[in-house]
Amino acid sequence: STQSPNEKKRPREEEEEEEEKDTNDSSNKKTKKSKEERQKERLLKKQQKASSKETLKSKIPTHDEHGIAYSKLQIRRMMKRVKQGLHPVPTPEEERERKKREKEEKRQEEQELAGLFFQREDERKRLKEEGGDEEEEEDEDNDEQEKEEQEEEENDEQEKEEEPKDDNKNENTEEEEETPKVSCIPIQPKTIKKQKVSKPVPPDYVCFACKNAHTPPHWIYDCPDKVRVPGTNAKSMKHRGVDNPDPRKVYVTGLPFTITNKSEVIAYFEHKTKEKVTACKIITFEDTMRCKGSAFVIFGTEEGARKARKLSGSLYEDLSGDTKDGGGGKKKKEKESTKKPLTLMVTSCKSRAVTKKRKGPFVRKKN
Repeated sequence: STQSPNEKKRPREEEEEEEEKDTNDSSNKKTKKSKEERQKERLLKKQQKASSKETLKSKIPTHDEHGIAYSKLQIRRMMKRVKQGLHPVPTPEEERERKKREKEEKRQEEQELAGLFFQREDERKRLKEEGGDEEEEEDEDNDEQEKEEQEEEENDEQEKEEEPKDDNKNENTEEEEETPKVSCIPIQPKTIKKQKVSKPVPPDYVCFACKNAHTPPHWIYDCPDKVRVPGTNAKSMKHRGVDNPDPRKVYVTGLPFTITNKSEVIAYFEHKTKEKVTACKIITFEDTMRCKGSAFVIFGTEEGARKARKLSGSLYEDLSGDTKDGGGGKKKKEKESTKKPLTLMVTSCKSRAVTKKRKGPFVRKKN
């Protein structure tokens, strides 16, 4: 029996096809296993990362010594510090160094950007002088590069806002190696000098700063040796209430609304305490400027303030007498008798930090 060559080839081809199918199936199984393993590895890594993050967070404080909560950025910085084996809260010196480093990095970036900008302008001028059709193509390429760089810079700025800048030294060094260093002179701000005094200097004038050591004769305003010390005597508004109030100062309530002059209050307390009053301030309504019935009184000595505090709880007596009444009359006397007697309350002044609670910028006043 004789077989044709075509019949012999067919079984061989079938065998080869079967072998290829087997190899493909085995490779697919291997790839499937590898994918599953990868997924498991990813899950394990995520779990490990989450657990390490939780352990780091447990070591980091959430509030500072004043009870203010730390921001997300501060927490990230503290986590990086804990990873490095440092204390989570940086010292004032470390904080100063970090800010200085950030300023230096920002200044270097600005210088590099300024240098690249000037370099591109020079290249464009050179290409314009040479001429040709290649200029337009190169300009388009440069514009595209500029757009890409601007997008990258925006992304970098967003990342810098979210992430801390403590561990970015290696990245900055790599960027410096890649980008060409271009020498550029930073623009210095102009110093505004005051004009000299045009008034002529008299011959007998002596400069208090240099005692006429410098020539020509000049006013002290133009002297190079003058020392300007602004605002040494005036206390700033924000520091009010830090120190305790004067022990000679008292706060009085229960005064009549008819008082129009502080001399009446001064005369009353000088008569009652037999001590000298150095100053007095009547508290008035903003619209009508009438007395609110209260005032601040400052005595010359602490003894006077102590005697005034003893008057607390006593009735206010009108020391003006009957001189203001125009001829007396029964009706006026009846009105005076029906008036409610005023009881004085004299207390020592408290600190401004206790009486005046500072409101935040977003707290609205109650109508």
